[in-house]
Amino acid sequence: MTSKEVFGILLSAALLIMTSILLGTIISGVIKSVALSQTITAIYVIVAIAFSDIIMPPEIFAIQPVLVKISYLFPYKHNVWVGLLLVADNSGKWIYNGASMGRLTTSFALKEWIPILTSMIWLVLLSVSSIFVFKWDGK
Repeated sequence: MTSKEVFGILLSAALLIMTSILLGTIISGVIKSVALSQTITAIYVIVAIAFSDIIMPPEIFAIQPVLVKISYLFPYKHNVWVGLLLVADNSGKWIYNGASMGRLTTSFALKEWIPILTSMIWLVLLSVSSIFVFKWDGK
């Protein structure tokens, strides 16, 4: 593995961890019931991970442009694609497993800087939201 690939994996993992912590903080700040907040968090994370192109191959979503557009609404997709693009060295052939590129809607136009920028934007938005939503001085 090259240093770029290792950096991509570590950066993607770090972004995923920070996003998960911030989402958990926001949901637990909004919902006071522990059981309900855990249930809602679990459901949201399952749906978000399904749309992040990590469970199913990216070419399944790429066939339908609507699914690609919907998946941008979930922050995990941006974090996962940081790793995918850095590890696959920006190659659509590696990411989409040799699928017919003409039929596919490529995520982030296969540019490395776009998911890194959008991941950072998501982290800032989630951080600001968690500061205002979570009751830090609660008893």
